[in-house]
Amino acid sequence: MLRAILDNQWKKWQIILGSVLIFFHLTVFAMSARPVQDDYSLLADISEKGFFGYLNLVWETHGGNLTPMILNAGAISSALNSFNFFSIAIFSVFTFLLVGVSAWIAVSQIRIDGFGLPGTISLFLILGTLFAFEGIFSPGLIGAYFFSSASAVHVWPIIFALFGVYLTSKKSSNVFVIFVLGFFAGNSNIAESLAIAIATFLLMVFPSKFSHDYSLLKLRLLLSGVLIGAITIIASPGFWTRATQNTDDGIPSSFPEFVIRFSKSVSIFTVDLLTHPALYIFLALGYLVKNKLKSEGPILVKWNYVEMLFFALFFSLILGATFAYPAWHQSLGLLILLPCASFTIGLRLGNRTNFFKPSYASRIVQVSVVLMIVLIARADFSVLQSGRNWSSSNLANICALREDADAKLSNPEIHYPFFNLGVEDVQTWPWIRATYVRWVSNVNASDLIDCELVS
Repeated sequence: MLRAILDNQWKKWQIILGSVLIFFHLTVFAMSARPVQDDYSLLADISEKGFFGYLNLVWETHGGNLTPMILNAGAISSALNSFNFFSIAIFSVFTFLLVGVSAWIAVSQIRIDGFGLPGTISLFLILGTLFAFEGIFSPGLIGAYFFSSASAVHVWPIIFALFGVYLTSKKSSNVFVIFVLGFFAGNSNIAESLAIAIATFLLMVFPSKFSHDYSLLKLRLLLSGVLIGAITIIASPGFWTRATQNTDDGIPSSFPEFVIRFSKSVSIFTVDLLTHPALYIFLALGYLVKNKLKSEGPILVKWNYVEMLFFALFFSLILGATFAYPAWHQSLGLLILLPCASFTIGLRLGNRTNFFKPSYASRIVQVSVVLMIVLIARADFSVLQSGRNWSSSNLANICALREDADAKLSNPEIHYPFFNLGVEDVQTWPWIRATYVRWVSNVNASDLIDCELVS
């Protein structure tokens, strides 16, 4: 297995096997597309208030992060007046492709003694980034590619940031495009905005520490866009309504409460990272690559933007959850960065030649890769089963509502063992049920259903 990763003559087989895995995964997710959790609320609000009425509702009650809301509106557009989820499938596939390009950008940031990575290692890092979301206890692949509301808020801002930073190193890049990418990145979620601003600021202040040359003017434009996007979130009435509401999800009311919630956030996000096989695969792989180079002395591994953004986002997620609430899907943006950040850390650990034996690192990679493949299969099977059962349960729900507005409803849910993380539906949360009922009541296709034919 390690030979296939480290030896360039296996590059063709990496491409073939990776393509098969990608094709199967995309087919499953596209065929199984359906609304998930917050999508019901989005569908109900837009069908009742229209697109601009929905944006005004978000501004007044939720926050000024309009960028992900616009993305979500596009993702569910085909289902506003039908049970056609073609647009959700397109969003899933498009997100997957953008993550792949972002992974290529992230890999290109890594330099060893001033040189880029060998082809097979680069391909493996890109493939690993596409599937690194999946954890032992958390359904990251489902969150990134199936749960459009979570993806738009947490995955897309990191994509925007990586694209923006990449363009700042290109002489021919358009300054307006860079500014807009910065705005989109900063206007998605406060935690991601803070992390992107910190990492970009470090890039501006310590340019010689990084492995690429960037235009200072373009970095300033990118950072300006990020800050303006974040200010737009904070300036909305909805942001302060949510922040000051009298619940456990608002601002801590005392210092002891802050400490308790901060400690809880640290433990949750740390455990989340430690239960993702990608961490161990690429940490050990970086260590093995350094060992394979057989340098007489330490190798030079300069800072890279992905690594800085990873640590900044880890900190900002903890801080953000302290002032709000922690949830498994909040770390999705962090997981895009995990493979390349772990690989870079592994390279640096490799400079300490006595850290542990290369044979141990080889076993770690092998076991973790097998575990990741099993977890990917679990995610694909769960999504396939859920999508296959949703249509029949939706028909049954609509017919039940015709008989009784308070009827018990049920749609397929996805739950992972031990911590019960996953995708919940109408039978679990009253607010999901309420928005689901509002949506199906506004869909003309509901009136065409013949309940006598529904068993």
